[in-house]
Amino acid sequence: MPFQTAREKGHNKLYHYQHYNPEHLADLLTRHRIHCATPGKLNDPWDCRPWFNTSNLLSDPRLLEQYLDKQFNSSRLHLDDPIRNLHDDQVRSDPEQLEMEVSSLSRGIQEEIARRGIYCLTPFPDNILMWSHYSDNHRGVCLEFDAFTGSFGDSRAVEYRRDYPTQLPYVLNPESVVGSILTKSDVWSYEHEFPNSAFSEYPTPDMDLT
Repeated sequence: MPFQTAREKGHNKLYHYQHYNPEHLADLLTRHRIHCATPGKLNDPWDCRPWFNTSNLLSDPRLLEQYLDKQFNSSRLHLDDPIRNLHDDQVRSDPEQLEMEVSSLSRGIQEEIARRGIYCLTPFPDNILMWSHYSDNHRGVCLEFDAFTGSFGDSRAVEYRRDYPTQLPYVLNPESVVGSILTKSDVWSYEHEFPNSAFSEYPTPDMDLT
């Protein structure tokens, strides 16, 4: 089952690799605060950047009509039928118009995700690549956290895939959104990552664990 939590997968401890930063460590040890990263600064270009698919809409008229109905029903604008029909006909006949609209929806979702902080965790403290990539080439630290403290254990496992994940713009539910966020390229599978995005909202990177 994909996207299981750390506790569901039987992990009692989770670890965070980082550079040695005296201020961040002091904040953690004395004030129980962690420093979260922003999604826009993650190293994987897929990471926290879901992108809606237009190829299926262009190849399947039925899916395109479902998209147009969803756009109309979810719109905050109360469009008159003639205006809506004009818009829909333009989208049906102009792939660039469809691409522009769907790209705008994708960017909107990414901007919403970017409002939150993220704290990357893994169940293994002895991964040499993690020490190299995230702990200042073995000069940093690896922090240990109890998976039964706070929301650490609710961190969900990343699914690593060969192909970039796409989804239709009108098929949105909590699981599909989570799936888009928790999918990374399989070149990063050595990280065994459990990101936690429940801690903060931008622009506050430091969050209280108590």
